[in-house]
Amino acid sequence: MDQIRLTVADMQQEEADLLVLRSQQSRDSIRQTTLALSLIAILTLLLLVGFYALITRDLTRRKRAEAALQRSAQRLAILHDIDRAILEAHSSLEIAQSAIARLCYLVPCRQALLLRYDFEAGEAQILGNSSNGKVSRLAVGTRLPLASVLPNVEPSSPLTLSNPPHAAEALEATCLTNLLPEPTDEHETCLTLRLKSESTLVGELRLLGAHVATLTPEQREISQEVANQLAIALEQAQLREQLQQNATELENRVLERTAQLQAANTELEAFGYSVSHDLRAPLRAMQGFTQALLEDYQEALDEVGQDYAHRISKAAQRMDTLIEDLLAYSRLSRAELQLQPIDLTALVSEILAQLDLEIRQRHAQITVVPPLLSVMGHRVTLVQVLTNLLMNALKFVGAGVQPRIKIWAETQPDGVRLWVKDNGISIAPQHQERIFRVFERLHGTEAYPGTGIGLAIVRKGVERMGGRVGVESCPTQGSQFWLELPQAQS
Repeated sequence: MDQIRLTVADMQQEEADLLVLRSQQSRDSIRQTTLALSLIAILTLLLLVGFYALITRDLTRRKRAEAALQRSAQRLAILHDIDRAILEAHSSLEIAQSAIARLCYLVPCRQALLLRYDFEAGEAQILGNSSNGKVSRLAVGTRLPLASVLPNVEPSSPLTLSNPPHAAEALEATCLTNLLPEPTDEHETCLTLRLKSESTLVGELRLLGAHVATLTPEQREISQEVANQLAIALEQAQLREQLQQNATELENRVLERTAQLQAANTELEAFGYSVSHDLRAPLRAMQGFTQALLEDYQEALDEVGQDYAHRISKAAQRMDTLIEDLLAYSRLSRAELQLQPIDLTALVSEILAQLDLEIRQRHAQITVVPPLLSVMGHRVTLVQVLTNLLMNALKFVGAGVQPRIKIWAETQPDGVRLWVKDNGISIAPQHQERIFRVFERLHGTEAYPGTGIGLAIVRKGVERMGGRVGVESCPTQGSQFWLELPQAQS
C-alpha cells in the first residue's frame, strides 16, 4: 500500500514537473513568438519608412524636375516671345521696350534700363526703361552725353556686377540717379551687361534691384542671352533705319531732280513751241520774197543769181519742214491723249491710200498680212507714227532699188506688236537706239533728205499711248521696225 502511494506520489511529482516544464516551454515559446513578431513589425516598419523615404525623395526629384522643366519651358517661351517681338518691331525703341518688359518676368529686378551708345556723336540714348509701372525721370528716347553715362568704359567686359556700400552714390556717379523712378537704398545692386556685336560695343543692359546680387546662374545666363539678342537686333535695326533714311534722302533727291527735269522739259518744250511759231512768220516772208524774186526778176538774174535764189527757196522749205516737225513733236509732249480701240487693218489701209502717190512714184511693193488686230491708241497720233515709219521705209533705200515693204502683226504677252519691214539700208546695232533721238541722223541730207525728227516723233507718240517701239536690223537685209500697244478687248 505504501509502495503504491509512493509510486503515485512519484507519478504526481513527475506530472507536476512536466507541467512546470511545459509551462516554462510555453512561456519561452510565447516569448520567442512575441520577439519574432516584434522583429517582423520593426522590420516592416523600417521597410515602410524606407519605401516612404524613397517615394518622397522620388516625388521631390520629380517635383524639382517638373519645376525645372516648367521654368525652362517658361524661359524658352519668353525668349521666343522676345525673339518674335524683336522680329515684329519696326524700330529700335519698339525692340527695346518689348524685350526688357518681357525680361522682367524672368529676372527679378526693380528696373531694367537699355542704353544705346553712339560713339561718333558722343551720345547715349535711352531705348528702354521698365520700372515696374513707375514713372521714370527721363523718358525713353532721351539722349545724354556719353561721358556722363559711360565713365572709364571697358568695352571688352561682357558682364559687371557692382554692390557698393552706397549704391545711390555710385549710380549718381554714372548719371543713373536721374534715370531711376525713386532713390535707391543701400541694399540694391546694379547688374550691367554689355551689348556687343562682334567687337563693337553697341550699348548696355542694366538691371537694378535688391535681389540682383542673388541671381542664379540660370537667370544671369538668361539676361546675357537677351543682351546678346538685343545687340544683334539693335545693330540690324540701326542698319535698317540708316538704310531707310538713305532711301528717303535718295527718294527726295530723285523727286527734286525729277521735278527740276520736268520743269526744264516743260520750259524747253514751251520755248521750242514759241520759237517755232515765231520763226514761221519771217520764214514765210523769206519764202514769199524769194518766190517773187524768181517770178518777177528772173530775167534780170544771171545763172548764178538764179541758183542762189533757188537754194534760198529750198533752204526755207527745209526750215519750214523742220519747224513743222518740231511743232508736231512739241504737240505730242503737251497734248492730252484719249485712248480708244483702233482697228489696225482699216487704219493701215487708210494710210496707204493717203500715200498712194508716193508709193506709185517709187514703184514700191507693199504687202499687208491680215489680220492686223486691234489696239488701244490715239487715232491721230497713230496715223502720224505709222506714216513716218512707212515714209522712212519708202525713202531709205539704195539707189535704183525697188522698195519692198511688209506689214504684219502678232500677239504679245503685253499687247499687239505691229511690224514694218523694209529692204532699205541697214542700221548698225550701236545706232539702233540713237536714231530715235531728236535731230539724230546717220546720213547727210544730200543722200536722204529729212529733219532727223521723224523717228523721235514715232517714239514719243508710241510712249504717250503707253507702248514701246524698237528696231531690228541686219546688214544687207534691211530693217524691221516694230511698235507695241495694248490690245483692245473684243
